[in-house]
Amino acid sequence: MKSETTVIKYDKQMFEVAQIYKRALAKLLREGKSSPQDNMLFDPEENYSSYWSLATKEYSDDQKVIAKINFILASLESAVRDILWNEFFFQIDKFWWMRKYSRSTFYRLRKQAVNKFMALYE
Repeated sequence: MKSETTVIKYDKQMFEVAQIYKRALAKLLREGKSSPQDNMLFDPEENYSSYWSLATKEYSDDQKVIAKINFILASLESAVRDILWNEFFFQIDKFWWMRKYSRSTFYRLRKQAVNKFMALYE
């Protein structure tokens, strides 16, 4: 079991990753660019070969950051991805999770989601 300091460290890193993602995405949008895998993130019709085909193309650093994070999110289970997306990346409602989970269940699942993401990100 991970120590409490590791959990706090991963939580902080997760917020930092989300901020990097948002900044990179905002920069691309300001420049009128997009990353080609934007639509693949939650598209169940796409498969991993679509991501591997991206590896042969030239991309800016911002596009690479977005691709890496999208690839990690797409490789996780949908429930884990939903928690990460709603809690860190684009939180619309602070208490979005109350419609789905009890407090203890949510924080347990959130901790597991962060650990799974950070294990792939590092």
